[in-house]
Amino acid sequence: MAKKLYHLPLQRIKKFITQHKSTLRSDIKNSKKLEYAKRFGKASYLLEVEYFMGFLKIDKNLNHALKLIKYFESQAFIEELSRLMRLQEFCEGKREHLYLVLWHLKACEPELFSSFLQGCFLHFYTEQI
Repeated sequence: MAKKLYHLPLQRIKKFITQHKSTLRSDIKNSKKLEYAKRFGKASYLLEVEYFMGFLKIDKNLNHALKLIKYFESQAFIEELSRLMRLQEFCEGKREHLYLVLWHLKACEPELFSSFLQGCFLHFYTEQI
């Protein structure tokens, strides 16, 4: 897991987005596909949050766990993930766009999906202690 930003697989994320740019853009324009992907992308994202908290045994202290969940769901953290993934380069970088990209990432490259999010959680978790 990444404690430093340079340990994150950002080049692999950028390559994935570049390879799937046309599919992602068409899904953003399709309101039904965007809604579907947004729901399951968010669900997958929250499951990764749960896995991270269980892995580090953060869930033993529920007050701290709830504080972290709020942080990982906050607009500021979502914007940080969008910035890291450089989503503004091809879309507006809205929350639903991030979830759509994460949904595609999990479907195509689940290992990259997990390693990227776990690394981000670990890096930004240290700011919340």
